[in-house]
Amino acid sequence: MRGRDNKAWWAYREAKRVSRGERFFLAVLVMAGFISMLRLADWWFREGHIANLALYILLSCIFWYGMVRIVLIWINYLNIRKPKAKPAPSGLTVAIFTTSSPGEPLSMFEKTLEACSRVSYPHTTYLLDDTRDPRFREVAEKHSAVWLELAGLPGAKAGKINKAIPPAFLHSLWSLHVMLGWACDAVSSPIDRSHTRPKPTAGSPASRRLASSCSVTAPSGWSLDLCAAPDRILRRWA
Repeated sequence: MRGRDNKAWWAYREAKRVSRGERFFLAVLVMAGFISMLRLADWWFREGHIANLALYILLSCIFWYGMVRIVLIWINYLNIRKPKAKPAPSGLTVAIFTTSSPGEPLSMFEKTLEACSRVSYPHTTYLLDDTRDPRFREVAEKHSAVWLELAGLPGAKAGKINKAIPPAFLHSLWSLHVMLGWACDAVSSPIDRSHTRPKPTAGSPASRRLASSCSVTAPSGWSLDLCAAPDRILRRWA
């Protein structure tokens, strides 16, 4: 099993397309869930269940708020699809950020940084290090990554990326176009630079989740295209 896992590091995998049969089956499940929820509502909102009106209203608001959220998740599932491939724009300056914290295994960064070095789109990888361990710098230099020591900063991953933005701009001669925040336990594929996944449009649910998951700010006058995962820009979906 261990040997198989080692070989699988560089194996490219992608999700299959959602078939009509699978979509229909999902729609049936959502409809069944919706009908069940209507039956629950019919039972819930009965006069005989009201012993204390104030507590009943409070409990109902809390409970049905959760139910409405579940219904919205079901509706989102009905729109699930595999994104179409689109040509990757050329000439962009890409910075890949990955962060390290005390207690994280060095071997994990060996694999992650090696994978970053194999990404075919022109880029610069930055290791934002919080470990105070010189071995992490050696691993970064081994895989041609820029090592930045950012110890004791508030804000976890986003805090480190915020602090690393000015050095990254300086290193790219003030021409940085795309920033990728890469999880340290993720491994990329040496993908084809001619294809990319579409990025979330401004104001879309995906872009709002992206903004809430990584609160990175750019200094005034700097325009950044921030992505939480590198496959939004670089990974091929044929």
